[in-house]
Amino acid sequence: MTEMVERVARAIYEGNKSPATAAWDYFAEKGDSPFARLYRDMARTAIAAIEEAGYVIVPRVPTEEMRKAGMDAAITEMWLRPEGNRGVEGLAAYAAMLAAAPGVKDGQP
Repeated sequence: MTEMVERVARAIYEGNKSPATAAWDYFAEKGDSPFARLYRDMARTAIAAIEEAGYVIVPRVPTEEMRKAGMDAAITEMWLRPEGNRGVEGLAAYAAMLAAAPGVKDGQP
């Protein structure tokens, strides 16, 4: 999630800076400067608001771990369901892929 915080902090900063303001890299290189901390805190707040609304941030292209989790869940559902109750394997795969996404801990975003 650190990479996402950094990306969002940079976007917030660059969306609000004036032409005379230093580049984000200047503050990011300083690591723990008060200015960089402020924007990282804003980024964490924005990401938390997204998650509190029930959304998660996942890669556009699933990671290998996400693909494997989705496939495993779909196969398990196909074996557990009688022929007449098929169709839920897609939902199981989706939930498993989200749980395996980067930045998700213990299956919860």
